[in-house]
Amino acid sequence: MRHPARRNRALLGPKPRRPTRQREPRARPRHPGRPGRTRRHAMNSKCIRSLLVLAFLGALFQVSLPAHAEDCIGEGILDPGEQCDNGSMNSDSVPDACRTDCRVPWCGDGVIDTGVHSYPTSSALTWGPEVCDDAHLNSDFLPNACRDDCTLPFCGDGIIDDGIGYGEQCDEGAANSDALGATCSTRCIIPFCGNGVLEVGEMCDDGNTSDADGCTSQCRYNVCGDGYVWASIEMCEYESPWDRGTCRYDCGQNVSICGNGTVDLGESCDAGEERNNDEVDNPCRSDCQPQRCGDGIVDAGEACDRQQGCAPDCNWITPR
Repeated sequence: MRHPARRNRALLGPKPRRPTRQREPRARPRHPGRPGRTRRHAMNSKCIRSLLVLAFLGALFQVSLPAHAEDCIGEGILDPGEQCDNGSMNSDSVPDACRTDCRVPWCGDGVIDTGVHSYPTSSALTWGPEVCDDAHLNSDFLPNACRDDCTLPFCGDGIIDDGIGYGEQCDEGAANSDALGATCSTRCIIPFCGNGVLEVGEMCDDGNTSDADGCTSQCRYNVCGDGYVWASIEMCEYESPWDRGTCRYDCGQNVSICGNGTVDLGESCDAGEERNNDEVDNPCRSDCQPQRCGDGIVDAGEACDRQQGCAPDCNWITPR
């Protein structure tokens, strides 16, 4: 049995249809500054560009990034992402060996590599040669440390390396200089007299403060007259208050030595050891005194000399 409402609708006939309203086409917003392109087109272009960039970066990272240790099987076949793979020859301790994470040796892996090894299955260049490699302890700022480029510290790198084998007292890098007035020499030593290094303004520097070893504490050569007795060279120093009046101007012996060829204190003559003698008429006797009456030698003009019966004037006593 039909529903009453449906029965009445059948009697009235078909229901009239509402008139359809014509919709005007809605204008799509234009992309600003790009005539003829809609915002949807612009968004699609941005998405495409982003996808292209991501694809490029993905390819780049797939080639350049090293493989992770868990991805490196070590079967001796170079897989994508690996820099090298020598199979069982991979090692983290052997110099120049392909590492166990399938990377070539690099500065900072803790192994001193020579950089001359070749890798048949390598897709990258190896690092080297290295002089040192202390892994994470490499530093361009810490004293005495292996540098970040696996080279040893050196005078002029701007770091005071005072450890054994370096012994730097200063290091001002490019400012190191041997010029007068510099505060750090090119040998990384603080300039001063007595450091054992010959520097500008010094005649000598033997590294000590002695004034009697050829080089004084003022870094000047010992010379006669400087007030210091040069050991084994000078016997006295006429400028010294202890030797004044008893020292010759050549800083020779400060005691009289007959026969040294120099008239010392208390001597009347000194012709040298060979010419000083007691021969007749010799002008200088062996005691560095001139010939004289009373020396026991009968010289010209003397009749006798200290013999019995000889007068004090070296003539014989005439008996009365």
